[in-house]
Amino acid sequence: MNKKIHTLNIELDDYYATKDVNIQIKKTDISINLFGYYISEYNWNYNQKNSNQDLIDSLVTRDIDWKTINKLYRFPHLSLSRDKLTTLKNKYDVKVVRDMEAADVCVISEKTIMKLTQQNYYGHLFTKTEFIKKLNDPRFVNCFTEESFDFIKCYFDNMDDDEYIYMNDRFQSWELSDTFLKCPLLYFTEGKFKKGSTEAGLSYVSPSNWVHHQTIFGKDANRTFVSDIYVNEVCSEDSIVIDWEYYNNVKKMLSATNDDQNVAMTLMANCQIEKSKTALGLLFFHYGESMKSSKVWNQVAFKAIRQQFDHYMISGWNSGHTSTFSMLVQKLAADDALTEDAMKHVCELVFERVLMSGCGFTKDECAFEMELKDVRLTQEYKDKLKRSPLVINEKITNNSELITGSFDDLPF
Repeated sequence: MNKKIHTLNIELDDYYATKDVNIQIKKTDISINLFGYYISEYNWNYNQKNSNQDLIDSLVTRDIDWKTINKLYRFPHLSLSRDKLTTLKNKYDVKVVRDMEAADVCVISEKTIMKLTQQNYYGHLFTKTEFIKKLNDPRFVNCFTEESFDFIKCYFDNMDDDEYIYMNDRFQSWELSDTFLKCPLLYFTEGKFKKGSTEAGLSYVSPSNWVHHQTIFGKDANRTFVSDIYVNEVCSEDSIVIDWEYYNNVKKMLSATNDDQNVAMTLMANCQIEKSKTALGLLFFHYGESMKSSKVWNQVAFKAIRQQFDHYMISGWNSGHTSTFSMLVQKLAADDALTEDAMKHVCELVFERVLMSGCGFTKDECAFEMELKDVRLTQEYKDKLKRSPLVINEKITNNSELITGSFDDLPF
């Protein structure tokens, strides 16, 4: 069971207005409320998207026999269009229901989780034991009238031992005289947010979201969950595959008129995502920023692939340095999408943008020479190379049918 967090708020306007260090805080200046329910520590550098994606990955399954599914429940904030759902309903005779208890499977998304949880980095979290020890310090006691101090102590004495107390760190006035430099309460919450002795942020669920959160993560939440990304893939099983040839055609459309760009993005949104992920990753790498101007960008169907591939949008950052292309290779490899065509393409980009342009290896002005064959992947990423056929729309029955072309022009 997640532990409750109670918040102690102290209004200091009157305190600072007097500029009197001996004035005491009254009971009317104090409020204590249920702040939320503790989920975990929150590292500022490990962003919310990563944290929520970890939760999603631990919860959902892809091992679904859709022929056995009769009823489906949609959680809010999904990137799953009505058209895609219609495809699913028609193909597998699945009904979308409003009663979650009656559903065979529930669809959630990273955004579903994001909306349920909140983060805070500018405060201080104490266990009951830590708080009571601080509370009895004379520096703290002397800040309050007897009535206000008894009110605080009585409330927290009656808390369960495993619950938390949260205090913000806004105890410093912006306009203080030389003789009234800081509030005595500052000693109580010095430094950054702390849970015990560990500097960290706080991830929690507000009281208003607690019921919904327990529906998903509670100990009695014995349900089958799938992600909206997976359902989009299932709905696109009979759609086109963007192979390498198709990829080049889509690139031309994205660089043409607005109407051509809209058509290209619609094709991307409705392709077989799993079999097209190499092309989709590269398209977001090259055209992610320019696609934002299209009306298709905010359509529900396109949001589904945005959610899955927008992490490839790194081409605008330091595009003349190998770090950008190393990141691209790493992302492709992590998605099991580093194909021979993709590798050749990335090596050509490194040759043209980093060596020839960035470093000045030009035939006319440079006394040195560099050739494309000199650009090659490290052994680590050679081992992760996915040997894929050039034409992937054809059904392949065994390894002898792979059409890989000549390796002579590939920079291994």
